[in-house]
Amino acid sequence: MTKGDIHCLVKVLSGIEQHYTGKMNNKTISILQEGETLCDLAAELVHKGDYPLAIHHYEQAETKFKSVQDINWIVFAQHERFICLQNLENYEAAAHLSKEIIEYYQFLEKHENLCLFLIQLANVYMANNKNEIAIESLRMAEDIALEHQMTHIFAHTYSNIAACLINLQHYTGALEYLNKATAEYQQQNQEQGLAWCYENIGRCYEELFLNDEAEKNYFKAQRRFIALKAPKSALGALKSLVYLYGISGKKEKEKQIQDLIHQIEN
Repeated sequence: MTKGDIHCLVKVLSGIEQHYTGKMNNKTISILQEGETLCDLAAELVHKGDYPLAIHHYEQAETKFKSVQDINWIVFAQHERFICLQNLENYEAAAHLSKEIIEYYQFLEKHENLCLFLIQLANVYMANNKNEIAIESLRMAEDIALEHQMTHIFAHTYSNIAACLINLQHYTGALEYLNKATAEYQQQNQEQGLAWCYENIGRCYEELFLNDEAEKNYFKAQRRFIALKAPKSALGALKSLVYLYGISGKKEKEKQIQDLIHQIEN
């Protein structure tokens, strides 16, 4: 994230430009500027992959923002620190920090920011194999998105719930949410999301022993991955078909796809 990105994000969050119109005393303005500088330095460190030092800078910035009780800047610094912890796979610390971030976004009534954060939080829980807790976070995001008609968030929420249900081997429930996500991605013309959904729909049907439906969706995914110029993902879909044909006893089709994979890889 660049220096300009940071400034734009925080201005969207808080209307921070109002702080420089004389409504604050010089000391407060100076502290805010010091905090901004620390956030800029932290962002540069994130770009370099130095997450531990970036976290230190965000913590220093947060301390300064708390000293002048600027909630918008506080939650910004905390959210960025959360992302650093996520990248470091320090999921316990990230989950602990999340409670305060949620409270701040709720207080500020920043509904979209809260939804997106809840989805990020769910990914932390999923990475830590806590899919039930992840679903709770995603259901909360779903409710907020529905209440405030943030349709652009629906697909992302639905696909993440489906991923959790797949991890829990609840394939029928996962199909319900994958179909919801597919409908949203179609409206958005989001081919990457559609390809992901079709591949996972295929997986769910395979697990439910509905092999014909699985085959159709694996091919749908493979075609979209090719159009997206994502050869590794396309190969993944083809390898799923090889496995599907193998367990179905369709040896001729299995060999055809194996030969195709061999041609692509060589």
